[in-house]
Amino acid sequence: MPVEARECCGRYSVRFSVGRKPRRAAFVVGDFTANMKALELRFCGGDYCAHVALPPGIYRYRYIFDGGVVLDGGEAEGGYDLLRLAGSRPPRGPKPPRAVYAVFVDRFECK
Repeated sequence: MPVEARECCGRYSVRFSVGRKPRRAAFVVGDFTANMKALELRFCGGDYCAHVALPPGIYRYRYIFDGGVVLDGGEAEGGYDLLRLAGSRPPRGPKPPRAVYAVFVDRFECK
């Protein structure tokens, strides 16, 4: 179950795939989906795949194949495979002002 990553403009286009046809369904879930909403793998002309755009970093992921967890045999941690995307993180924008929260709390007399 290969994972392919291509870098462009400080972000990666990551392709998760499995080489066999699922009886029911196949999904990938990981840090990039908050381990909640699984991405369904769809037929991609020879295998089943899903594409995700990610910034550089380390991500945990695993496949759900016909209802069971399947690891791809690479580097693993705590029941998840690891995906390492090298590079510098894109700069983050300015932090939102804290005053907005204070005004909201004071308006409803919540202290």
